[in-house]
Amino acid sequence: MRKRLQDILNAGLEKCFQAESLKRSPIPNYSVEVPNHAGFGHFATNLPLLLASSQGRPPREIARIILANILDQDGLIEKTDIAGPG
Repeated sequence: MRKRLQDILNAGLEKCFQAESLKRSPIPNYSVEVPNHAGFGHFATNLPLLLASSQGRPPREIARIILANILDQDGLIEKTDIAGPG
């Protein structure tokens, strides 16, 4: 499941680069993790945080841009939320 979510995120990020919504940069070695607290959802990623410095934008803005470009053809993603660190 994590690999499939990473594939979806990578495709969304590539779409952002192609549309020039984000500056093309190397994709960092990010994680897709199960949060320690069940109230924080089933999975979480640090991708926007890792991209913040190379993009010169806040992580929440990067997260919004990536989410707007995600295509989930298999219906894996029921809901998305943008949360702060921790």
